[in-house]
This record gives sequence, C-alpha cells and structure tokens, in this order.
Amino acid sequence: MASQDQRQPLVSEGCEGEDSSCEALVAPVLRGGESCHVFISYSSADSSWAHSFIDRLESSRPGLRTCFHQRDFVPGRTVLENMSDCIQGSQKVLLVLSKDFLQSRWCLLEANLSLFRDCIERKPVLPVLLEPCAVPMHLSHLTYLEAWDPNFFSKVLKVLYTPNCHLSSSTVVPFQPPSVYNGKVLLTMSSVDQEDIPTWKTGEFSDLDIPDHLRMVIEDSENYKKAIRMINSVPPPTFCFKNPWVRGGLILLVISLQVPVLLLFVMASVNTHIPVECSFIIIFLMIIWCFMVFILAVNTAYWGKEKGKENLIVMKRRAGEANALLLHEKLLIGCESRTKLHFVYLSLEGCQATFMETFRGSTPPGEKMLHTALLYFSSGYACCVARKHFPFPLPVGTSPGHLVGRLLDHVTVLIGIAYDGKAIAGVINQPFHNYELGPSASLGRTLWGILGVGSFGFELREVADGRRIVTTTRSHSNQLVTECVNAMEPHQIIQLIEGKASAYVFASPGCKKWDTCAPEAILHAVGGKLTDMHGKPYRYHKDVKHMNSAGVLATLRDFEFYASRVPEAVKQALKSD
Repeated sequence: MASQDQRQPLVSEGCEGEDSSCEALVAPVLRGGESCHVFISYSSADSSWAHSFIDRLESSRPGLRTCFHQRDFVPGRTVLENMSDCIQGSQKVLLVLSKDFLQSRWCLLEANLSLFRDCIERKPVLPVLLEPCAVPMHLSHLTYLEAWDPNFFSKVLKVLYTPNCHLSSSTVVPFQPPSVYNGKVLLTMSSVDQEDIPTWKTGEFSDLDIPDHLRMVIEDSENYKKAIRMINSVPPPTFCFKNPWVRGGLILLVISLQVPVLLLFVMASVNTHIPVECSFIIIFLMIIWCFMVFILAVNTAYWGKEKGKENLIVMKRRAGEANALLLHEKLLIGCESRTKLHFVYLSLEGCQATFMETFRGSTPPGEKMLHTALLYFSSGYACCVARKHFPFPLPVGTSPGHLVGRLLDHVTVLIGIAYDGKAIAGVINQPFHNYELGPSASLGRTLWGILGVGSFGFELREVADGRRIVTTTRSHSNQLVTECVNAMEPHQIIQLIEGKASAYVFASPGCKKWDTCAPEAILHAVGGKLTDMHGKPYRYHKDVKHMNSAGVLATLRDFEFYASRVPEAVKQALKSD
C-alpha cells in the first residue's frame, strides 16, 4: 500500500512542472492509417494513476488524441487483435512501468508486441517508470522517464509533440535495429505431462494453439503446430521393457536363476568323482554365466535411463527439422531436456547467405548444407543462446592450449594491413591481459603500429646488454626448433614469455600470413625485422599461399647475427616461398 500512496500525487506534482515552452507545442498531424497520437499501455492495478494522467493530457491539450484499452478496445475482438490495431494506429507507444505491470503477463505481452512492431515500423516507444522496479531485458535498451520527476509532464509533452522523424537523436532512442532482439528467449515451454513422465519417455508438448509469447513473431500458425508435432513424433519403444513390472520381473527371474547355478558350482567343486579338467571347465563356465547375468541385470535396471538418452537425441533431431520449417519465422527451438523447450528469436539471414555463397555451384548445394546444419546443430545452438553459455569441447587427443597452464595472456586478436605486398600497419589486442591480477585490474590491452609513424599502446623495452633470449611457440617446439635455438644461444633455454626477448624462432611450417602481418608491421615500426628462416621477407596479397612454409625469424636488433646462426639442416627442412 505504500507504493500506492507514492503514486497518488505524481501527476498533480508533475503538473506544476509544465513550463511555458510547452504552450507553443502543436500536436503532430495524423497521417494515413493513424487515428491517435499515443497508445498508453498500463496495468489495471495502475488504472487510477493512468486515468488521472490521461485526463490531464486530454484536458490540457484538446488536440492530443490518446488511446488506451479500457476505453478504445472493440468488444468482440481478441485482445491481440485490438492491441495490434491500436498500436498500429498510433504514432507513439507509452508504457507505464510498475511492479504490477511487470508481473502482469498480459502487459508483458503487450510490451513485447509494441517493441517488435517498433522494430518493423520504426515506431517510438516511451517507457515511463511509475515506481522503482527492475526493467525487463527487452525494455532495458530504451531510455525511460521517471514519473516522480518535477518536470515529468513537460518532458512527456515535448516527446509526444515531437514528430517521429525528429526523434532519432532524442534520449528516447526510439529507432532500434532488429538485431536488438536477436538471441532473446521468448518462451521456455514445459511438456504437459512433465509431472509423472517415465525416464524413457519424451514429453508431450501442446500444439492446440500458439502461446501468447510467440504470437508476435509467428505468422503461420499451421507451421508452428506442424513443428510441435514433429517434436512430439519421437516413436515410443515397442519393446515390453517400457513396462516397469516387466523389467522388475525379469530382474527377479535372472537373480533366481543364480541359485541353481551356484548349487551346481558348489557340487562341481566338492565332488571328487568329477575329473579335475571337467571341474575347471564347469567352474569357468559358471563364472562366465554369472558375469553375463550380472550385465543383463544392470542393463535391465538402467534400460529406462539409457532409452531416455537415446530418445532425447532423436528429439533434438526432430527439433532441427522443426527449425528448418520455422527458418523464415526467425525462431529456433532448443531441446533443453525431454520435458523442456526453449524458443529463441534469432535471425539467420546472414548465416543463410554465407551458406549460399560458400557452397555456390557445389554438390550438395547450399540449401542442402544449411538444412543439414539446422538438422544436427540448431537445437543445441538455441539451448546455448538460451543459457548464454557456449561450451567448446576439445577433440580427443588435442591439447587444451591456452585454457590451462595460465596462458590466457597469450590469446591475441590480430589485424594486419598490407599494401603492395608489404605489411604497413598492425593491431594486436590481448583481451585477457592482466587477468591474473584479479577483478580489480584493468583487463585487456591493444598494441598497434604503423610503418613510418611509430608504435602505440606499449612501452618498448630491450633485453639487457650481454643477454640473448630466444623464444618460440610452445605448441610448435620440436627437435628442429630446439637445435635452431641452441645454435643461436647455447646457454639459454626456450622461454615462453610474452616479451623481453631478443629473437623469436618459428622453425616449422605452421603459422599463416594472418598470424605474421600485424606483428611484422609493429616490429618494423620500432626498428625490428621479421622474415622467413632464410632471411627472405614475406609478401601479403591475395595470390600468395596462406601458409608461411619457411617458418619465421623475428628480431628486435641484430637480425644478421641470428640469421647467420640458423643451421643448414633447418633451412633445408623448410622450403622458402
């Protein structure tokens, strides 16, 4: 009730804040298809405040036409039809945000619909915060007005009286690209039978009607119903094991069979009239029998759980087929479990164009490859988007690289610019630089350099006189690299550090042109040099091979010294471009 008391004086106090500049405001002209200047959306719990606010608008500004559901919705039509017509026929949408509004499913649906139409038709949306509350994610990108602001009413008038074409630079931020909504979870749906579902069974999802949260994005209801039926079409097991009484009875039968087998085992062990060889054979066969019975009992007991995993895989494949059907609706379905589905708003137009371009003229064509990708990967991708977590499992036998060994400082993003085959500028970003210093440290840094201009983002330091430190890449350190480094500096070991090195050796054909273009430009900007292991410079243009097949030799100073120390065996093993 305290919040209700807070709301009562808001409009009356705000009225005093109407300045003289508002007197000269003229309501924008209503154009074709527009019947009012603003559609005001509010919760029924806030009706008193909203009606007082609307009365104030209409009484003080006779030319300003408002629309709201309690007065202007047409009887006999559905809420969604009325809502769609009112929003479409209004120049602007004003949302009265409060705790009651945010807790109201109807109002949240209304807010979603207005925002999606805002994306499509560039309709300004003005959120008004009636009381302090958590603004939902799909409204968080909009700048809101506070109802307790003394100048609130004047600010509202100025926005409502400003033509839409002049609001693109206002603080309301009315024009949002569709990408704002990419990745938003519209609905998490549970199966209708989730309470008592067996471990082997997949849930049954309702296909009677489109859920309210999805109506604003799904145009063809039959496509949605067909997609849900696809997911529901996981075939049930025909084997009698789906009955728990059958599985329990079989386990008891298997265990009971052990009794005579054990008796036979004892008799064979104590009976002196049976040859020793036969006794050993009987004992061996009994052991095998007991082992097989044990395996059969375990498999029978866990059949439901394993069958449930198999059915979940089939269910995800069915969801992939459904996603291929809903591709043009910009909707992906992810199977989180046998009883839960995520519906994610996601535009795949760019992905589709990439497939068409990549597989143009190939067999199978791009459409087929895209369909295959949706079939196998779209459900998992939708779940990752919903959870906001993208795991990257490593293939068997591969190294986790930077993920272990506290080597995140070595992760880099490179941008190199080349002109006439020569590296002239480079940018190196280290997103995890200083990560070991804790959350209070400044994370990440960017280094860049331009040939003939200089270097930026770091302080150049050289190895102390009398020392030579040669470094290489941990993952490419091999016998050939070791021989090369030892030939250059026999008293130093390979040091895998970020800087403070005299030379860098990459004596294997592993790195690519995009790995060396940016570092070479920065190194040249500070007076260093980068070439292949033969001392020949690399060239960068579209006609050269991507692979640096002759390795890399880079130094800050004394390049000739290190180049002369490269063993002939290394040069012979690396073919120059």
